[in-house]
Amino acid sequence: MANYGKNMVVSQNSYVSDTHRLGNVRLVLIIMSFAGRLLRFACRFGLVMRRHSHS
Repeated sequence: MANYGKNMVVSQNSYVSDTHRLGNVRLVLIIMSFAGRLLRFACRFGLVMRRHSHS
């Protein structure tokens, strides 16, 4: 972690690109988790609807 601080001081430009990449990764992770939750919800909803239509 101390090394990271030194690198940050040495080149601010690469640090900016790193944070940008990190932001993109975080965005992708958020979208993936949201999509997973949506899929799970859709599956549960579909099962419930199917069960209701049977009875």
